[in-house]
Amino acid sequence: MMMGKIWGRRPPDVANLFNPAFCATLLNRVASGYHGDIERGLAYPLSFVALPLILHPTSADLLPPTSRTKFHNWLLENPEVLFGFSERAREMAPIVREAISFGLRYDILRLDAEKALIPMTSRELKQWEKMPYNKNFSKNAQILGKLLTQVKDVPTTFALFGVRP
Repeated sequence: MMMGKIWGRRPPDVANLFNPAFCATLLNRVASGYHGDIERGLAYPLSFVALPLILHPTSADLLPPTSRTKFHNWLLENPEVLFGFSERAREMAPIVREAISFGLRYDILRLDAEKALIPMTSRELKQWEKMPYNKNFSKNAQILGKLLTQVKDVPTTFALFGVRP
């Protein structure tokens, strides 16, 4: 699916929130949190869990303030995060793929030998993080990346959310 093909058919609100540069930058921050804790790239499939969480207002608001929280405890204490998650994840899959493609093309992300996402750094990214609107998104994305390191494998993570890779 070409980026431009689906882009032109989106309502303006959807296009603004789900624009590929914004979503790729969020995935960069998730990968940064993940990579910073275990020095491995973010498994490609975890992107399909991360964006639906970060971009869903209720889920994002319920993310813990630090990564010291145990991931499975957070899910147990906040079951509303799981309500409608599988449908959201399915609907957002093309947006996630588009964001990854954009991120790879514009050096926001790169793939390592295991096909995992590695965050790239740049002056522009640092400036983006300083913008008031982006600070909370960036913080949530990094916390989520760190939380995802607590689950040992992708199938277990997907099972916790009631979805399949």
